[in-house]
Amino acid sequence: MAYDVTNKFQIGFSTLNEEISLEDLPVKGIIPNWLSGTLIRNGPAKFEVGKEKFRHWFDGLAMLHKFSFKGGKVSYANKFLESEAFKSAKKTDRISYREFATDPCRSIFKRVSSMFSTKFTDNANVNITKIAERFVAMTETPLPVEFDINTLKTVGVFSYDDKIESGLTTALLHDLAESITGDFMPDEISKENKRLAENEAMKEILAKLPENIAIKYQNIWNEYTLANTKESVLLHDVDKLEMAIQAVKYSSEGFSNEKLGMFIDSAKKRDQVKRTTRHT
Repeated sequence: MAYDVTNKFQIGFSTLNEEISLEDLPVKGIIPNWLSGTLIRNGPAKFEVGKEKFRHWFDGLAMLHKFSFKGGKVSYANKFLESEAFKSAKKTDRISYREFATDPCRSIFKRVSSMFSTKFTDNANVNITKIAERFVAMTETPLPVEFDINTLKTVGVFSYDDKIESGLTTALLHDLAESITGDFMPDEISKENKRLAENEAMKEILAKLPENIAIKYQNIWNEYTLANTKESVLLHDVDKLEMAIQAVKYSSEGFSNEKLGMFIDSAKKRDQVKRTTRHT
């Protein structure tokens, strides 16, 4: 076990190491003969690697669980999801990938850099879904892991084979400047001054990163501000939707129509600027 189980909260950190397959589980009550099918569950199962421990319930290495129903009986099997995060941990006896609340990086510099890293964990321990007749385990990172529903054997990272690049990175970067400038109300600052302030803020943030990473993210930031890629256009549209939702929320809280009008006018201006930028 990862921790001595002394209270109900620590039970969540109990490790399950054993992989088993049972043909006929004991049943309390009666399972209808007509019930036939398979229930697949997913979740964290292993909470330590070597001498290192995961810091959150969401971080444990994923395990698949299968319950199969047929003829009034139920069978069970479980197997670790052999993600790259799992295989690396098994090989090195260390936590190798940054998880939700566990970062294997020791230095502050490496921890900051890892926040911008494209090395996402594929420890898919949250959910399961079916995509085009394939079954995949999923988590918050964009790396669904395919597995065989019959054997629970891991196939590998599922690829959508699309041509869209840098979408997630753009989404993460596009509001990052506001961590320094703050979130301006529509009537607090002109669009040009807001753009200049955010550009300076991004320069300050990116200056702390290695040069090759800083250049990459500066280019993505420029794409967003110019709205000249599919990803950046989509994010501008999402911003408009967010402002509309804010207006509805503020209206329900009793804000005046004058205040709400600023959000609506700002969204319209964003749309006009986006269209102008797209066609220049």
